[in-house]
Amino acid sequence: MYIENKIQEKLKNIVFLELKKDTEINGYTIKKDTPLPINLDDLMYGIKEKDYEDNINLAEINKTIVYLLGIEEDFKHREEYLKILKHSVDDEYKYIYSLAIIAKQQKSNLDSYIYLLALNNICDQTIEGRFAKNNILEALYDEYAKELSDDEKTNILKRIIIEYEKLIAEENSYAPAYYRLGYVNRALGKYIKSKLYFEKFLRFSENEILNEEIRSVLEELEDYANIESVKTYISYGKFNEAYNLLLKISGLYPVQDEVLYYIGLCQYNLGFVKESIKSIEEAIDLNKNQEEYYNQLAISNIAIGNEEKAIKVYKNAFFNIKDSYLLNYNLGILLLNLGRDEYKDYLKKAYQLNPSDELLDLLDIK
Repeated sequence: MYIENKIQEKLKNIVFLELKKDTEINGYTIKKDTPLPINLDDLMYGIKEKDYEDNINLAEINKTIVYLLGIEEDFKHREEYLKILKHSVDDEYKYIYSLAIIAKQQKSNLDSYIYLLALNNICDQTIEGRFAKNNILEALYDEYAKELSDDEKTNILKRIIIEYEKLIAEENSYAPAYYRLGYVNRALGKYIKSKLYFEKFLRFSENEILNEEIRSVLEELEDYANIESVKTYISYGKFNEAYNLLLKISGLYPVQDEVLYYIGLCQYNLGFVKESIKSIEEAIDLNKNQEEYYNQLAISNIAIGNEEKAIKVYKNAFFNIKDSYLLNYNLGILLLNLGRDEYKDYLKKAYQLNPSDELLDLLDIK
């Protein structure tokens, strides 16, 4: 609703002129009782410059008619306004589209969007006009990101994606939509989808400058897409496939500790426990603030019968991660299984972080 409200606020800057008499333009008569919309700022400037002493400024009227119908599609004088446009503008589509482009060049995304709304409800819809409107909606999303609620962000992104997908469903070779879908999905962290859309873009694009840009983006995306696939493989228990893919990730990927952690996780599940310990220790050397790294390192040590090392791993983790339910719970359970009374200290802490009946039973608290 935020963007819709911003659009409605624009009505405050539209006022209406009344003609002194019927006026003819290109064979069409505008009745004197037809209220003609004009931007208040343009009106004040025209009065100052004495532009309206004898004549109306039809260019400003036409511009405001388009603007008004972009805000209020079913405005009560719509049909009359459309006749005025038809008799005073050579090509309504080109005229309205040019207004949108000028507004965008003047850094007014909202005005550009309003003109494009008008374009799509006054003229026959074209794939280029729909793309332009959706592209400006993207710009508005970025511009107002701090003001939008989470629900609004979700809904706007959904609208943007659906509209781009409709465009390529209607015209499979429409490269601009693939281009934007590639970037939208990359921003959402959907790297496999992003990669697929960019590859489709290259198949249909004839713009060599953009092609070179996307080839560079695809090189960067390769590692991200592989990591996304690794997570999917792991979620389905396909550790061998995940491990083989991890070996393809380049040293340019910025989160190398994540790569090492997943390598260690795969090694553990494939039965290479000692190798798993080495990989995860390297991951922790790079990033000491991930609870799952310590947890897996402790699990791997327990698997080879080194419970004391596992206890040390958990306790060392608390120097860097103060309030972890996962680490406190698992250390408490380990100590409980070893018959050590200090287990209660860690399960109490876990209970403070995330109370449950299970923990009350383990602590024997009535």
